[in-house]
Amino acid sequence: MRIIEFDGHGRAKAPDIGPGAVLLLVQGAAVHVVRLEALAGDDFGPCLTTAIDDDDLAQAATRAVRDARPECFTEERDFVLECPREIATRAVFED
Repeated sequence: MRIIEFDGHGRAKAPDIGPGAVLLLVQGAAVHVVRLEALAGDDFGPCLTTAIDDDDLAQAATRAVRDARPECFTEERDFVLECPREIATRAVFED
């Protein structure tokens, strides 16, 4: 499970991660299922939209991070991680 870094305009530095990618946002002890949204022009970002069913996915997402990247549970910074396919396929987002 990779940590995804972003440039100053919210574009993922990983070439295979782009708008529409489902990711995990780790903030302290909380894990959220999010989708990367494209920003216009020179806007700063990234823009991450939380899944409608985030509460239903939280337990599985937290377990996935705990198993693969427990060092990401820190109050010092937030992390964005790849989302396991089995969680990403269950995530529902508003259009």
